Amino acid sequence: MKIEHSLGRLRRQLNELTETDYFRSTGRHRAEANLSKLEKKVEAVRQGAHPAKLPNRSNKDYQKRTWVTRQNLYVDRLASAWLIRRFIDPKAKFNFVDANTYRNGAVRMSLSTCSRLSLGTMEICALLKH
Repeated sequence: MKIEHSLGRLRRQLNELTETDYFRSTGRHRAEANLSKLEKKVEAVRQGAHPAKLPNRSNKDYQKRTWVTRQNLYVDRLASAWLIRRFIDPKAKFNFVDANTYRNGAVRMSLSTCSRLSLGTMEICALLKH
């Protein structure tokens, strides 16, 4: 399976990095935990478990909303904002904030602290299909 090959490569790269991490980087444990969690999910799907189904939502659920993402503009955030304005809500508003000061009630878009990052990304993709 291609995903298993990619996971193996990621695991090898992480192991190489940790061997030379003489200063015990604060992101090391988070990277290890996230990779382990992903490996477990892939194994569960391989064993026959089905991934969680996305909620059925429409563009109307995201009209007249404010979207938040990390401060500083980069191509991924600009492209996401363009997609949202083009296909979901032409009048969408965006706030570019520090990840730790995210405002409740706004739709999260690619925040580094967002625990549902992949779900949010898939929701946007699902909305674009409608």
